Amino acid sequence: MAPFDVVFSDLDVVEPDLLYVSRERRHVVTEAHVQGPPDLVVEVLSPGTRKTDELTKRKPYERFGVAEYWVVDPELETIKIYRREPVGGAFARLAELQA
Repeated sequence: MAPFDVVFSDLDVVEPDLLYVSRERRHVVTEAHVQGPPDLVVEVLSPGTRKTDELTKRKPYERFGVAEYWVVDPELETIKIYRREPVGGAFARLAELQA
């Protein structure tokens, strides 16, 4: 859970609200940060972070190989679930769940 940086490169560092790294990929987790893409990243939207969490952070998550990305919107009571496409590696919206 935040605060815990995910370092993709010297210029690409993000701090997701929640992340998961599988046992098979635990080598990317160091004491200081995650060095490489987690298996799952979850962003919880707030009025001050909505655009950054849903649009700006999505680009490096997609580009650097995060397998699954969830956007939790407490205001709209929804969760958008994105998963990497096997071909091309872009995110596709797998589901949108409403409470």
